[in-house]
Amino acid sequence: MCIVGLPLAAGFGRLGCVAAGCCWGDAAYTLDLDGHFHSTIPLAIEFPKGALAYQSLITTVDSDVASAMKAAGHTAPLVPIQLIDALGEVGIFFTLMFVRSRKWFHGQVLLTYGLLYPIWRTVLEMFRGDGERGYLIPGVLSTSQFISLCVALASLIAIFVIRRRTLARSQVVVPPT
Repeated sequence: MCIVGLPLAAGFGRLGCVAAGCCWGDAAYTLDLDGHFHSTIPLAIEFPKGALAYQSLITTVDSDVASAMKAAGHTAPLVPIQLIDALGEVGIFFTLMFVRSRKWFHGQVLLTYGLLYPIWRTVLEMFRGDGERGYLIPGVLSTSQFISLCVALASLIAIFVIRRRTLARSQVVVPPT
């Protein structure tokens, strides 16, 4: 019963990531000849000097971008991955509410979350810019993506196995005594 609220809690947690400037997205800008940033997507986000994103990026970006960041006093425009994740979590919440009202077996809502969130996380990882989180295959498969794919696969298998058992039990006819 409690699993339905988990995506909402995670969504609020991602708003905290925006406030802290962590878990940032990929670069979403061009740099003109005058050293000014121009966002390449709507709603790109910039973090101030005190944010973790700024502190990390200032040491890892090339010197032109670092100079522009120092002059601007904030990071280059970045994909607002935390906000996108928060919206996705709300979508997962509504999906779980729907599944809960029509579930076939106990545990289906948990397993549905165990399938949906890892898939969502795997997609989001492709747009994250904080490489410190680690990679199994550099630039291709992050640690989070690997774990997410394993959890999603295990959840999918469990859904099929439990659903099959539930159907088999419901088709057993008990003779009258």
